Amino acid sequence: IVLSTEVAEHIDPEYALVYLNNLKSVMNDNSKLIISWAGGPKDHQHLNPLEEEEFISFLSQNGFKINNKLTTQFRDSIVSTPLYWYFSGYISVWNKI
Repeated sequence: IVLSTEVAEHIDPEYALVYLNNLKSVMNDNSKLIISWAGGPKDHQHLNPLEEEEFISFLSQNGFKINNKLTTQFRDSIVSTPLYWYFSGYISVWNKI
């Protein structure tokens, strides 16, 4: 399992692919990537927010395939957790392709 939450939206868009390639480089064929990528307005801290469709497209075009079953299970399991409810809508589980 490779876990990256609350990071991606803070990375300059120029380096977003480098970030994904770094994540991919530590994964094997059986690894899962759990990642969040917040949307919303761009500001001095959120240099690269992506809405869910943009986020899914970006990862899908760069060597990842969303695992819908595990994403749904993961989101359902954290939605009622007080500390993590805020990213239950934009965290997902991915396979390396």
